[in-house]
Parts: sequence; C-alpha cells; structure tokens
Amino acid sequence: MAPSNILRSSLLLSSTVARSATRVNAFPQTRYAAALNASSPRRSIWNFLSGDKSKDQAATKGEEAETQIEEHEHVESEVEVEEQSTPLEVQHDQQQQQPDTQNLASTSTTIDTETQQPIEPIPIISQVKEVESELVPETLSTEASWPSDLPPPSIRQYPYTLKRGTVTSVGLMSKTVRVAYQHREWDRKIRKYYPKTTTYLVHDPRNSLREGDVIEFSSGAPRAPSVRHVVERIISPFGSAVEDRPAVMTREEREEEMVAKRMAKLMRQATKKAAAEGGEKDVQKVMREVVERKEHVGRIRGLVIERAAAAAAESQASA
Repeated sequence: MAPSNILRSSLLLSSTVARSATRVNAFPQTRYAAALNASSPRRSIWNFLSGDKSKDQAATKGEEAETQIEEHEHVESEVEVEEQSTPLEVQHDQQQQQPDTQNLASTSTTIDTETQQPIEPIPIISQVKEVESELVPETLSTEASWPSDLPPPSIRQYPYTLKRGTVTSVGLMSKTVRVAYQHREWDRKIRKYYPKTTTYLVHDPRNSLREGDVIEFSSGAPRAPSVRHVVERIISPFGSAVEDRPAVMTREEREEEMVAKRMAKLMRQATKKAAAEGGEKDVQKVMREVVERKEHVGRIRGLVIERAAAAAAESQASA
C-alpha cells in the first residue's frame, strides 16, 4: 500500500472515533442508566418501570391480614364473655335448636317429630301412579270388559310347514334361539343333490330350549322381521330333562294368547275413543264399532259367512 493511502485511512479512522465520542457525550444520560450507575443495588427493568408495586401490594396485604386476625380475636373474646355470663341451661337449649347439618347431609330419611322415628320415603313408582290417577280420566282407569254378545276377534291363519333342526345358540336373544336345519339342495347344472345347512331364528315363548336340543319347528306367524318360525316340540333334549324345563306352548295355547292380546288391544282403543268423545257414547257401543272396523274378513271367509247366513235364513223360513 502506498504511504498516501495509509495516511488517508488513519485520518478517516481518527475522525470517526472522535465523531462517535462527541455523539455519546452529546446525549443526556437516561433514567435507567442513571439508576444502574447509582450506588443502590441493581434492579430489573420491570421492577424499575413498575415502581416496586409488588412490594407495596405485599405490604398492604400483610397489614389487612393482621387487622382481620385482630378483629377475629376480638369477636371470639366477646363470645366467650357472653357464654360465661349466660347460664348452662340456655346454652344447651340453643345447641338443640341449631340444625345438625352433617346428619341432614348424610341421611335422606325424614324423622317424625312426635314419635322420633324415621319415616320411610315413598317409592317413585307409587308417586307416578298417584299422579296418573289424578290426570287420567275415570273412564280410562276402569278397564272395560268384552261384550258377551260379541264373538272373540279372529286371528290370521298362516300356512306352515314342519322342519327338524338342532339348536346351536341360546341366550343371546330374548325368547329366540338359533337353529341349524340340514337339508339337500338340487344343483340344476350337475343334476345332483348336495347337503346344505340353513340357519333359522326360532321363537321360543317360554325359554324352554337348550343348546344341542333336536326340535321340531314350524313356519307361520312372524314375530319379527327375521323371526318367522316357532318351536312345536322337543324331539331329543340335550343336558337337562324336559320335565325340568318350562313346557313348550302348543299351537292352541299360542292362538289363545294371541286372541287375548287382540281383545285387550281393542278394549284399550275403545276406552280411549270413548274418553276422547267426552263420555257421551257407551263404551260397549264404541267397542262394537272398533271391532267391526278392525275385524279382518278375507274373500273366502266373506263367502262362507254369506252362505252360512243364507242357510240360516232358509232354515228359519222353512221352520
């Protein structure tokens, strides 16, 4: 480097240093810098900006706590003086009059003031029945009887077929078991029968079947979208004996149960209709109207009824 360039660079450096020194000395010293340079212990900027408010707040809280403690001690001393002045009998009466909050929270039973014995709470079912008896009209509360001149309602008769199968699953559904039915299926292409097992859901009204039983079941009246078979009899029981189980319902018993349910349903409908009309009509008359409207008469049955009526009229006319 040439000597002229060295001289020029040294002059520039000295001028910049002098200029920076004059800038630092030109600005006044800030509050924070003065606080740092002071002889007092160093504080953080947050304490400096807040003005040591936390210390002041702590001091005020301590003073308030001391005043509260003094007031509490003064009140306790006054109570002790009053208790010493009052007789023991009055203090005992006051303690008896105060409610025992712990006993009230722990026990939910009420105590009779005269006999000092706990009163049993009224069950919720009886309370609901009392409210229903108050709200429901009397015509609905009294059950109607089936008219003697009306025939029992007819039930639909389904064609059925008998099958034999083995119970494979019990207890997973209410009054329903799974039965494996083994049969043969004709293959049209090979022109030969092949064994096949089909599983059915069978209705068991009295839960009298056990897993492994060989039973006879029939198709017929549907009980559910997937339950269209019902047990007829137990051919070969597995495990416990048939005598130790509930008896299997016969077809006649099932039909009687269906008729009774149908009658109860029609009577409920007639009672509700009579109550809705304000009791102006007789329940028996409304029941006849409901039965005639709900009675299902097929084509064949209608023809049989017409021919029987015609034959009865002819016999009366000839007599």
